[in-house]
Amino acid sequence: RSRIAAVTLALALAGTASSSQARQIYISPMAGYSTAANLELGQNDAQDVKVTGGLTWGGQLGFMAHEGFTFEASYMQQESHLSVLGVDRIGLKVGQLHGNFLFEKIRYGSNMHPYFLLGLGATFFNPDRGFDTVSRFSLGLGGGIKIEGEKVGLKLQAKYNPTYLNDDWGGTWCDPFYCYQVADP
Repeated sequence: RSRIAAVTLALALAGTASSSQARQIYISPMAGYSTAANLELGQNDAQDVKVTGGLTWGGQLGFMAHEGFTFEASYMQQESHLSVLGVDRIGLKVGQLHGNFLFEKIRYGSNMHPYFLLGLGATFFNPDRGFDTVSRFSLGLGGGIKIEGEKVGLKLQAKYNPTYLNDDWGGTWCDPFYCYQVADP
């Protein structure tokens, strides 16, 4: 059910605009490592199925709306495998497109800014062979620290990325006014 992207390191390159706009828009290439994640497929399905850890790379485009709040569009891709009972079976590329909201703790006069991250978007599972590419809703929760320089900066980040995999209906829930289909995650 969950895919964890545990540690993502990123170099943040500030825009080339003049003084006041240099910190308003940034482009960040990213490189890091994502840890392995278990797939909970239910009691009747295969047991001990994992997405293995792997190299993660991508980029971000950020826009500081005002002091303390940044919106960024982020794309990450992980080179991985689908593992069953500890044996890698199928190569798997996991892509993720998110809109992230960064809430920064601004300390004036400091070039280090800790932040909290909340992201929403989609995760794309693309196996090497035998299966179709599948996309699912995902979210991101994390935090990190931005270290800003005059034109170049560094961003260190850790993020948890749960991805909703199962789209089977679990049943119907009714209140006094209406009935709803509920999912079985």
